Amino acid sequence: MNDSKIFSTPIAGCSTVISHLGAQISDTHIAPSLYADIYRNTVIPAMRDHGVERVSLIGTMAIQKLDDSWTLMTPVVLAFMKLFARAVYRNIMNVADLLENEAQDLDWTVFRIVAIPGESEKDNWRKGREGRKLYIGPLGAKGWTMNTNRSSLARWLVDATESGATECVRKMPVVTRLAGS
Repeated sequence: MNDSKIFSTPIAGCSTVISHLGAQISDTHIAPSLYADIYRNTVIPAMRDHGVERVSLIGTMAIQKLDDSWTLMTPVVLAFMKLFARAVYRNIMNVADLLENEAQDLDWTVFRIVAIPGESEKDNWRKGREGRKLYIGPLGAKGWTMNTNRSSLARWLVDATESGATECVRKMPVVTRLAGS
């Protein structure tokens, strides 16, 4: 992922980058800046070189924002990550910091998730994509839940890409199934 010339080819001609690139909870021995460095040294320069201004990146509830509300899960998740998955936690925080401080010229969105269950079979994918409404906003506010179906998240990403989702530019909304839907 550090070869910017190889990475540049698929970026050419794109209007948006949608990235699920990030550490897994089992990645305990990675450099704390691994993913921020990949974005800083490879992805973002390729985007700038090709005039791609929009990027949507995956994040987690470990990223705390001022408009978030308190939830019981937040301190539990943060304590677990800081104690048992510190490198993963640092990677998540370093990517968020990179975007906020070094990518002001890009239209970025970090979509924060809690859990993304879902099946890959065609019927389950269609059912999950079409039957559920999503909550997009601060963590813990009215309407948020603990999970987002994979197919619903994929639909939202495509819709946000096509519409431009200006309400989410340079923000880090939580994307979950809307409570009651």
